[in-house]
Amino acid sequence: MAPFSFPALTASPPSRRNWYEELLNHPDCHGPQQVAEAYETHRATYLDKNLKIFASDTNPVTPDQALISYLQRQNNKQKDGEPSKEDLKNLEINCLGTSARPSQTTVSMIQEIQRKVSALVGADFYSMPASLLHIAMVELAHRHNLAYLHSVASAVGKTRLQNMLDLASTLPSKPRLVLPRLSFDVMGIALTFLPDSAQEYTYHHLRAETHSIALESGESFDMCYTAPSAHVTLGRFVGNSFFSAKDSREAFIDLIDTINKDLEASSENQQSWILCDELSAELQAGYLKFGVERECADMLGKSP
Repeated sequence: MAPFSFPALTASPPSRRNWYEELLNHPDCHGPQQVAEAYETHRATYLDKNLKIFASDTNPVTPDQALISYLQRQNNKQKDGEPSKEDLKNLEINCLGTSARPSQTTVSMIQEIQRKVSALVGADFYSMPASLLHIAMVELAHRHNLAYLHSVASAVGKTRLQNMLDLASTLPSKPRLVLPRLSFDVMGIALTFLPDSAQEYTYHHLRAETHSIALESGESFDMCYTAPSAHVTLGRFVGNSFFSAKDSREAFIDLIDTINKDLEASSENQQSWILCDELSAELQAGYLKFGVERECADMLGKSP
């Protein structure tokens, strides 16, 4: 029998759908094993697609212009006519959502991978700072100005938002993410995980219940691309000179393969990440595309 798979939800107008529940309620989803299969099928399909793209005869890498502009803004070196940090609040580019920080063990793993990729790719690769590493859990509003995000948060209500952020701390056993593997596309690299199929209440169940609490408000929500994926973006491409030569692209693919084989061979305890075990969940509102420091969170969950 083929592994269970479930289609991603593409960006759409505000609605009251709970895509996460739809996966759990699918007739072919019988429990945590199928949840893990859906996440594995998604990441395997995504990786295979991009392996084929990178095996082509043309340079596939697209420098992330939004990140380049973001880095210039951070240093107050934006070009004439580009928005300042303050201007961003009024642009339709801001998002509202819940997120969590990787465990310190996971951060150390990511930093080692970042060093290996940077040693090969060089200045074309930008490593995300440890303070910005995060996993996006549930999005409540996508690409709006900040005032709209605040109106959505107000409609959900502070008590509900706090319950959403505290949810992991109320569980007998916090959701665990396991079996990390690298994935990549033409714009960057991420470390992906699977929900632990040995747990009855998985990471995906947490996402579903979090979204259900938000829906109790009667509000409708719009999300970006939502998929059976648990990933932390560890870096993005700010140049593509390295990838001009086919042998360089092959070396990059070989490095990804080597790292994934090393991850597969490492012990389970080194790989696992218990969600919200070290730091609580966060509610972030603003320009979240490249992460925001925890100190800037609008709300925090109950301390572990």
